[in-house]
Parts: sequence; C-alpha cells; structure tokens
Amino acid sequence: MDPPLHECSPCASPFRGMRWPRLRRGTRLLFLVVLSLVGGCIVYEYSTLSHLTNISGTAIVPEKTTPLEKTKRQEPKPTLNTEECFPSEKELADFPNCRSKWDWMTEGWKTDACYAKMGVNGTGCSFRRFLSTAERHCPLMEGETRKKEEREIAKPNFSMNELFAKLVDNKQPVNFEFIKKRISSNESILRRWDMWQAAYPENVQKHSKSMENRPRLRIILYLGFLTNTKFGELSSKGGPLGELVQWSDLIASLHILGHDLRIATQQDSVLRAIDEFARVGSCPSGKQIDLIFTDIIGLGLMQRKRRPFVVANKCKMRLLDSFGTQAEFNSKEYFKAHKAELGKTNPWGGHDLSLRQFLSLYPHTHDNTFLGFVVNTSKRNVTEINVARSGVLVYGKEKYMWEKAGEAVRTVMEVTEVKIFLGLGFPYEGPAPLEAVAHGAIFINPRFSPPKGRLTEKFFAEKPTLRTLTSQCPYLEELGEPWVITVDTANTTALKEAVKRAMMSDVEGDLGPGASCVSTCASAGLRCDSALFPLVNKKEKLEKMMGLLI
Repeated sequence: MDPPLHECSPCASPFRGMRWPRLRRGTRLLFLVVLSLVGGCIVYEYSTLSHLTNISGTAIVPEKTTPLEKTKRQEPKPTLNTEECFPSEKELADFPNCRSKWDWMTEGWKTDACYAKMGVNGTGCSFRRFLSTAERHCPLMEGETRKKEEREIAKPNFSMNELFAKLVDNKQPVNFEFIKKRISSNESILRRWDMWQAAYPENVQKHSKSMENRPRLRIILYLGFLTNTKFGELSSKGGPLGELVQWSDLIASLHILGHDLRIATQQDSVLRAIDEFARVGSCPSGKQIDLIFTDIIGLGLMQRKRRPFVVANKCKMRLLDSFGTQAEFNSKEYFKAHKAELGKTNPWGGHDLSLRQFLSLYPHTHDNTFLGFVVNTSKRNVTEINVARSGVLVYGKEKYMWEKAGEAVRTVMEVTEVKIFLGLGFPYEGPAPLEAVAHGAIFINPRFSPPKGRLTEKFFAEKPTLRTLTSQCPYLEELGEPWVITVDTANTTALKEAVKRAMMSDVEGDLGPGASCVSTCASAGLRCDSALFPLVNKKEKLEKMMGLLI
C-alpha cells in the first residue's frame, strides 16, 4: 500500500528580510536564489504503513505461551497508557499531522524492530519522543532536543575540472556539451567561469550571515528531459536551449557554493544515486539526501522506479518548470472535477507538490519559485573585442519559424545604425531576448492578439497553466522601450514605426536598474516575505484578524 501524503508546511526561511540584489547582476542574483532554495525547506508529513489501531486506541502486546499454558486461565496484561505525554491543543498548532502519526504508532511501532531499538516501547511518552526527536511530526517535550547529524561545512569550490568530472554521460556524451560550453565560454574578454568566481566573494561581503557556516548539502540533480532524447544533440543545431541554460547555471552555482552533487542524465545513474540514500526499514537512519533537483519527466521516472524514495523525500523535490504550474493543475482531484473548463488532459500536472517547489525560468507567478538564469550585463570595451555596432539578428532557429516572416524581415533589414534582435513569435519565453538586450541590442517583441494560452494555442494545450502570453516574451514588456519594442510584426506600418524608434535610440548592454522584491513591496507599503504566510495561515490568527476587521 502506498504511504498516504499530507499537507506540507514550509519551514521559516533563514533569508527572510534579506535585501535581494538587482536583476542586472545576473550571476549574483542566481547565487542568492540558489541560496534561498537550499536554505529553506518544505516539509511533507508521511507514514510508511497503514493505520492499524484498535477500537480503544490502545496497543495490546500478546504474550508468548506454551501449549500447556494455553489451557490455563491467563490474567490480562495491563494496557499501556498510549495517551500519556500527548501534546496540548496549543502545542499542536504547528503540527497538524501529529495526531494521525500518534494513532498509527499505537500498533504500527511493532511492525519494524527499528522502533524498539530507537526507544519506542508502546507508551505515549515513547511515541512522542520518537515523533519529535527522530522525526519532526510532533512538538518536542520539555528538555528534549532533536537528533542532529554532524554536518560538514560547505566551502567554495572554484575547480571547474572537478565539476566537469561529474558531467559524464557514457550513453549520450553529447548531453553535457552545451552545459560545459556555457560554463567555460568566454563572455567578452573574460571567461564566464571567472565571473562566477568573482561573484562569490561579492556575496560573502554583502550577505556574510547567509554565506557563513553553511552545511554542505547532499544534492541529486537529474536532468530527466535529456534521458533518451535528442535535446542534447539539437543544442548545437537550433534546438531549444532554455532548460539547458537554466540547468547550466544551477549546476555551476551549487558547485561553487561547495555542495556535494550527484548529477545524472540517464536512468541507471540517477537510480544509483537514489539507492545511496534510500531509506532502510521504517525508521530514519544513515545518510539522508537534502535536495533533489529534477524536472517533470525526471520526477515521473523516479516515481515509477523508486516510488517509496519519492514519497519519503517529496518535500525535498525541486522541479525546474519553464512555464510554471498553477494550483488548478497541481491537484489531481481539482483538475478531474473541473476538466470541462480546464481542458481534457493534464499530463504535466497532478503532482500535488507545494507550488513553491516548481522553479520557473521567468517570474510568471508568486505561487511558483523564480529561479531564473544568469545574464551578464557588465559593460564592455568594444575596441577590445569583436562586437557588431549595427545589424539585424533574426530570432528564428528552425525553418518553419520563417514561413510567414518574409515581410517583417525585409522591413527591419532597412536598419543600419543600431543592433536589432527580431523575434518571429516563437520560441516562447526563451532566454535569448534577455541576453540580446544585455549585449546592447533592441528586441523587437512580436505582440499576440488575441493572447496565446492553453485554450487557444496547440503548443500550450497540455501545459499545466492557464497563463496567457500577450507577446513572445511578456516579461520583457515590463522592461519596455528603448530596450524592448513590443509590436504587431504582421502590421508593416506599425513595424516600420518601431524600427524608426529603434534607430533613434541610444542603448547599451544594460537592463536598467531593475526592481527587487523588497523595493517593489516597500513602494506599496508592503513587506516582501512569502515565508510569513504559513505563520498567519492558522485558525487562531485568522479569527483574530477577522475580529479586528468586523
């Protein structure tokens, strides 16, 4: 029987109140996002067996008898007090699953000898001690402390060779080629890796408390979309790069931060990594995995091959999800009940995770976590490197993208004084437009009318979101002119006007000042702190607030 899943409650983040850096410092930003991911936790409660309590809720331990003794009248053995030491209602406020775990323990503790070895003897106090110290389902008793593993402190690792030694795929060697090139490539007159190294001490200086005494985490990274596919091969032939860009930057960040990484792109390699940390028996023991980064394809494979591991570590899953996942598609039950208005199929949804466990490429929604990707915007001396001062680069990587682009291309080709990056409407929300703007080009962003989404566009028909796109890259609409000109590229007159505005612009490789979560919320008299929600989302807090409002 599969273990039942319960609601999760996020732990308080150690980065609350942190002032986040501006978007223009791409490398520094991703460092901090990764720090926030590995610094907090999202806790799911789980049990490994079904509830086996009797009617009275007490555990009856049978006596061993000989055949002769069976003929004799036996005195009943006193029942143990299984409710002794049970937490008060006030103590249970932060532990909604304590009661169900306690009820299971009344009989379930006898299903595995490991419970007795860890001090469980059938009494309520032993239940609470186990459920609060060995596990975290119930509050601690007075004077008790949780068992903590001695953890190695993370130290920065600037060895690119050590990282590349982990990027090995014997079955499909091409899978890691793009990632290696991106991490080691030259960005103007500097190697990208040199910029990564330079970003580390900047963060240590600016956020010293967050960067000191960090535990060295054990992390599995499984790039499921590369397993038995041609994504890696197509990366050098015009294929989609968004996922590879994000994975490259995440892997580099975690390595430089000094964490212990297991990186896999094939089924056999990820299963070996999982088996290294698989739970033995019903009790927690041995090395524990801290985080698992994967994608929806990778999660599906792990659920099929190592479901108990996935269930036990569900709170540690982080899914790279380019377009994001909304609540309607995250819940199997809700989608099933509303499929008439949501669409017939939901192959990428139904995982019932915390929405913050989905890591998006762009900041689509506050429900998901914005991981992003690195965009270097350091100013360059164009006399030292070979950079085109003007011209048009068309954002069309496949032949079919050019089918209706002839008139738009001819119109924009009149440009001679500025650099233009011309979008053709696809791919949607890729990293290339932002990188082009960072290098001093003006992005012509095709406007969509009507907007494209799950209910109107085949590409989005199975995506787990109802979000609609008003242009090829809606996020860059917020950046606006002069860097980005959003226009109906099928309207020749409007496109010509856009080109004229571009020619009158004087832009550099700078994304502007950007806006942090802290500054944006402060301007509206609010506080940037998503971790506060679990603290106020309690019955007594809500009743108190409602009382003040009435």
